[in-house]
Amino acid sequence: MTTGVAQSAGLPGHAGAHILRKETGDEVEFVLITYWTSWEAVQRFAGVDVSVAVLYPGDENFELIPSKTVDHHQVVFASQP
Repeated sequence: MTTGVAQSAGLPGHAGAHILRKETGDEVEFVLITYWTSWEAVQRFAGVDVSVAVLYPGDENFELIPSKTVDHHQVVFASQP
């Protein structure tokens, strides 16, 4: 919350985020999903190579095993509650 989520939330074009949590045995998996208004906004956050994950110093303090790459998807439908 204090690194990637906070940094991305302060950028123009940031449109929200979700953090998903899943327990499997003795491990917990987290998935961060961020939403952006444009591809340019994604590049402002991620840099030129948007397939490389943005990682932060101190992540290892949480015993994270981060993915080094990320996938990007375009939202084509979203329902409203």
